[in-house]
Amino acid sequence: MAQRAGEEYSGPYQAIVSGSQFVAAVELGDATPTLTIDSVRVATVESMDPGKGASDKLIVYFAEASKGWIVNSTNGKCLAAMWGDDVRGWIGKRVTLIVEPVRFGGKTLPGIRIKGSPDIGSAIQVEIKMPRKKATYRELVPTGGQRASQPSTDEWDGNGGMGDRE
Repeated sequence: MAQRAGEEYSGPYQAIVSGSQFVAAVELGDATPTLTIDSVRVATVESMDPGKGASDKLIVYFAEASKGWIVNSTNGKCLAAMWGDDVRGWIGKRVTLIVEPVRFGGKTLPGIRIKGSPDIGSAIQVEIKMPRKKATYRELVPTGGQRASQPSTDEWDGNGGMGDRE
């Protein structure tokens, strides 16, 4: 459930401290939500890497969430492997997200990665080749068909926190 000023809060402090309009890995926690891509837009976003300034990034918006998701190179290659380079082909597709340790700026931090999609028929191997780095591979797998609009109580609520727990 989204938090309002003055409400008691429990959850990762980074989700509130960052104050971001974009979803962060700490907000997903252990959840593996399957979300429907509603739109893809371009926005100028300040880099998390000190001194790099702002640059244009693809932002994916989901039907089930209020925050956008900044698509980095790895995730962009995965989305393109599933549904093509033209982002118009991504609209209406479902993607299952996970949190994994990723290397960023010489540190290992939690990052959002793509597990797969219920909209692919079989596993897809994706080569991730970055400049001056050795190629790595990701396997995207068919995931369960449950839509995030009907989350279980331990799923991410799409609004910067976990679903209500009763």
